[in-house]
Amino acid sequence: MPPWPPESGYADFVGERRLTDVQVGLIAEWVKQGGPEGEPSDLPAEPQFTEGWQMGPPDLMVQMPKPYRLAASGSDIFRNFVVPVNLKDTKYVRAIELRPGNKRVVHHANIWNDRRQSLRRRDGADGQPGFPGMDVSTEARSDSFDPDSHFLVWKPGTVPQPEPDDMSTCTCSLRARRRRSNP
Repeated sequence: MPPWPPESGYADFVGERRLTDVQVGLIAEWVKQGGPEGEPSDLPAEPQFTEGWQMGPPDLMVQMPKPYRLAASGSDIFRNFVVPVNLKDTKYVRAIELRPGNKRVVHHANIWNDRRQSLRRRDGADGQPGFPGMDVSTEARSDSFDPDSHFLVWKPGTVPQPEPDDMSTCTCSLRARRRRSNP
């Protein structure tokens, strides 16, 4: 959502959503006028959403061993889940598409390659699947955290971004965060 946080003039980003000064001025003027509705005939076409997998059938599907159940009410829960991939050989990943089972409760996901097994050691320590929290900085200060292990951040509306043809990343374990939904 605008404004695009990175300062301009240093680098270009894939999918950059920066507004020009003219666009910012148009929005400011529209707000100043009370946000009047425009002409219905000027509306863009309704977006077309891809049914099924956005990049075609996946080569590998990884799923949680069993669903994590949330109570219907309460405050947000930030929970990290370790999902074993169980591959015998090294595999290289060009893209990941995350499809949550319940889009109303999955707020975002971070996908990691748990090469040092620091996340697996925390899995289930409190008697529940996964482990609580969202403070990665604690892990970053530990000897077991691998800063090159971060694969992808997903949130609703994110589309898969394949790596360029000459790039890929090694296989991963999944770390996802869920929250309670207040529909």
